[in-house]
Amino acid sequence: MSQRIDFNLLKEKLSFEAVITHYKLDPSKAKGVQLSCFCPFPNHDGKGRSPSFSAHVEKGLFQCFGCKAKGAGILDFAVHMAGGDPGDSTDLRKAARYLADSFGIDASGDQKPRKKKGKKRKGKKRKKSKKREAAVSASDPQAEPTPHPEPEEADSPMLPVIINPPMTFELKRLDPHHDYFTEHGIESRTVSHFGLGYCSTGLMKGRIAIPIRRGDGELIAYAGRIVEEVEGEPKFLIPPPREEEGTRLEVHTSALLYNGHELGQDLEELVVVEGFRDVWHLWQHGYPDCCGIFGSDLSDAQLLLVLEHTADEAIVTFLFDGDTAGRTCIGKSFMKLGLHRACRWVELEDGKDPRDLAPEQLNLVLG
Repeated sequence: MSQRIDFNLLKEKLSFEAVITHYKLDPSKAKGVQLSCFCPFPNHDGKGRSPSFSAHVEKGLFQCFGCKAKGAGILDFAVHMAGGDPGDSTDLRKAARYLADSFGIDASGDQKPRKKKGKKRKGKKRKKSKKREAAVSASDPQAEPTPHPEPEEADSPMLPVIINPPMTFELKRLDPHHDYFTEHGIESRTVSHFGLGYCSTGLMKGRIAIPIRRGDGELIAYAGRIVEEVEGEPKFLIPPPREEEGTRLEVHTSALLYNGHELGQDLEELVVVEGFRDVWHLWQHGYPDCCGIFGSDLSDAQLLLVLEHTADEAIVTFLFDGDTAGRTCIGKSFMKLGLHRACRWVELEDGKDPRDLAPEQLNLVLG
């Protein structure tokens, strides 16, 4: 039986900067916190004629625009350096053991786990509460949920974590003809294209099930938009973390672009919006090169994805909601993306969303 290793302890002891330095990368050559260099990964299959690797030294986010390898944190980076797959728990453990041995860190996980105070509540009331804690709600009735809150401390904190693993099943018997779609002007071809449907059973019961896919097209989760709003019930649900075969599986929407799997490479134009319905509306009216950021905050991981899909001379248009959150996100997004791409902002009237724009208005603002 292999010795257990405390992944959390290893992350606390090691900085991303220390790890990449160990692998002969030089953080001192970074421009601010962004390091660019030739890809260090052994599986890189590019020409190697120009620097294609980019890393945020402080946040530990990295990506190679040549071989498309990317990840977040010291473990993902170490796995790639070993030629492995961060989604493979065996590769993850080997990389963690290598780092612990290389830096002389005792991360064996022999420490006794901390005990939680108090007794666990039982009964229906507790069960309902956990469901709501797992849910992601939005302040606007149609706004896209931001990534789910950090899960509470797990009983097994030493489990390796896999972010956005593919699902092993798909929801069946979803109703694509529900009145919700007609009432909101969502055409049947749009429903079919995005795989939408009303769910009548399980966690998504009473909600429109919305498939969420990674950039490679793999289905990783379903979001659920409530149809008939009920006081105390969140408008959106995203599945909570779960444990399978000694591994903790988590869904992080902040590492994805909604509709990202449909985007091509070297796009000359890209429209970025906040939520699901905004993407559906644009696609339905002839603007397929669009994506959603699951809320009003462009994450660093999403920034890298936008760069991956667009050409150097591309124009990225931000079409966010006409509210405080949308305008705040505009400023932050310009600061992040404006260093790499030409950006423009379509300002909407107060209280207006992209889906409120008629086809002729879309043609006017997007050209």
